[in-house]
Amino acid sequence: MLKSDTQKACSFLAVMSAVIAISTITISVYAATPEYLVVRERDAAIVIDVVDEQGHPVPFAEVWRVVTPRVRPGLFPSTQGPDLSLEYLDRVAGRYRDVPEFAGSFRPGFFPAHVDSIGSGRAFDTLTPTNEDGRTQEVLKYETVRPALIKAKYVALNFGFVPGFVSFDLHPGENTHSEKIVLKRDQSIKSPSAPYVNIFGRIRRDSDGNSDRYKDDPEPYRNELIEAAKAAERAGDFTYAARIYSWVPYVPTVIKFENTTNGIRTAGFTREDERSQRNIDILNKAREIDPTSIYIQMKQLLLVPPQNNQERIKALEKLISKGKNQMWPGVFKALEAYYNAAGDKEHAYQMLKSYREFEPEDPVNQTDQYETRLTKYLSVKEFIQRHVAAGDPDQSDQYKHPPIYYAVRAGRVDIFDWLLEHGIKTPLPSYVLMQATLSRSPEMLRRVLGTDPAITGIKSTWNFAPQIFQLDEFIKNGLPDEVAKLTEMKENLRAYSANRAN
Repeated sequence: MLKSDTQKACSFLAVMSAVIAISTITISVYAATPEYLVVRERDAAIVIDVVDEQGHPVPFAEVWRVVTPRVRPGLFPSTQGPDLSLEYLDRVAGRYRDVPEFAGSFRPGFFPAHVDSIGSGRAFDTLTPTNEDGRTQEVLKYETVRPALIKAKYVALNFGFVPGFVSFDLHPGENTHSEKIVLKRDQSIKSPSAPYVNIFGRIRRDSDGNSDRYKDDPEPYRNELIEAAKAAERAGDFTYAARIYSWVPYVPTVIKFENTTNGIRTAGFTREDERSQRNIDILNKAREIDPTSIYIQMKQLLLVPPQNNQERIKALEKLISKGKNQMWPGVFKALEAYYNAAGDKEHAYQMLKSYREFEPEDPVNQTDQYETRLTKYLSVKEFIQRHVAAGDPDQSDQYKHPPIYYAVRAGRVDIFDWLLEHGIKTPLPSYVLMQATLSRSPEMLRRVLGTDPAITGIKSTWNFAPQIFQLDEFIKNGLPDEVAKLTEMKENLRAYSANRAN
């Protein structure tokens, strides 16, 4: 659907805001080689052909890749962690080998898809599924200087096959590169060959915004998928029917605008809320006809968890026991939160460590974020041993931030008090208050605001603009019995900073 000039301007601003928010890397993936896509001297066009052991093309296969160094560090590289290793792709392919088509929030294009939330901006991406000839392709576009050596690893995945990999190096002056990935049949899976399988694959590819056959109305795709799932049911193939039903909520709608220079361009994607009633209903339908699918059970538990916290814990623990290596990051993070809410610090701590072992390259498992989360569960003595350099509570032996950062960010009032009692020099007010508000702990906020050194030196209300915003968010999402206290605290903070400014 084409937009007016006003709508185009709004769409552009909205898209640019979204790009900043997700720090996406610059990748262009194409299916029909649009005229506007030109391979420059510093770019590299990659062509991947996927075939079976007999050399026949494998259509609609998912293809993922890791490139290092990353194509572009992103707008906020310090928040994204280091480049992903090539070994990361091995873990991800093993994790999602049975459900590769579910592993992206959006299809590639202006907003690249990532099978993990941890891949964003870190040179991990998915390509458009292979076409009927088993081919997909992309251009790695380097905005500034191209690295002297680029290491790349690609994996192809398709239901009924064992994942296939290929690795290669790109050297200076190499602007095109072609590879073939051979997929072997997975003898443990009976892969159906029926019209509904091809319909499912075709729609997954066609609903990619870079497909030459894309339609920006999701309803025809949605309805065709539902009919294909019903055909699988009639054929008695309930496993595949459930697979198709489960993918229906993933159908995206593309946002296009008309560019005076390059014609109609893709600006971005949107997708219906997975928690909409009709999407929940269709997920329940999938679970009903295939109650054994770990993916469908996991999706259902994360989208619509049981009301009782103990029931949530029991259900997810049972799911992990069935297939830990098939879990998605959200399962571990949810369980840690559920245990924490139940006051079971020991099991929350164990879940934190389990997830770090499961996926060490997630930024939340890197030093700063991991230490903040770990601090929630350490005793004061354990924290001191881990973070406080001998004789100087202002310094840390091995970590990027001083001890007070982790204590306040984790909402640990007891550790904060220990640090103050032992002569720590409280950092600038904006530093402490920012971490206190991000901790989402009313007790931590009250303690910091009640500490005189923590609020001296305020020069203007502007200094506290981000913190006041965080308090607004906290109040909006906080527990009912804390709202009144936090509202009063916010107003006191506004008044205090205003007085200081005068």
